Order: sequence, then C-alpha cells, then structure tokens
Amino acid sequence: HHHEDTFCDALVQAHAAELRDELEAGHRVSDRGLVALDASVAAVASAGPAGRGPALQALHLQLADFTATYLQHLRFEASRVMPRVLTTPTFARSMAPAWPRDSGIR
Repeated sequence: HHHEDTFCDALVQAHAAELRDELEAGHRVSDRGLVALDASVAAVASAGPAGRGPALQALHLQLADFTATYLQHLRFEASRVMPRVLTTPTFARSMAPAWPRDSGIR
C-alpha cells in the first residue's frame, strides 16, 4: 500500500480525513497478512514430504483468512473512501484518464 501514500493519502486527508485511521489500519493488517503468507509459502517450499501436507493446509487456511479480511478492506475503500476521492479535481486531472471506464466507479 506504499504506492497509495505518495498520491492518495493527501487526497484522503483533504476529502475523507475521518476515514483515514480506519483505512490505514486496514493497510497495516493487509501488509502483515502478506508477510505471513510469504512465510507460509516459504514453509511449504522448505517442508519435507511428511510436513508438506500440513504446511499446505496451513497455507490454504491462512490464504482464506487473508482473502476474507482483504475483501472487507477493499469494500471499505471502494464504498466509503474512493467515492469521495474520485470526485476531487486533483484526482480528475491526474488519474481519471487512466481509470478504467467500465469500473463502475464514477
């Protein structure tokens, strides 16, 4: 989420400041989840034959948990934060030409 810090954060602070703490908390949770997934993938890769099944099961469950948590974060961004940021003149000038026309977000 570091890519969001350079451009989006200023817009969030200016147009949705009361949502910023929750947004950043979601980013921290997601980042920790990605680090944990990397560790689980490494555990699968380094597991011997006897340990590979349990390591794969643990990875599967961890991926399911991450996905559920991350989808909640994406819904928060898409339904609460982005509608306020997308309507700003700064966003319109700099990002709107690249925003997918069929994204459903206007």
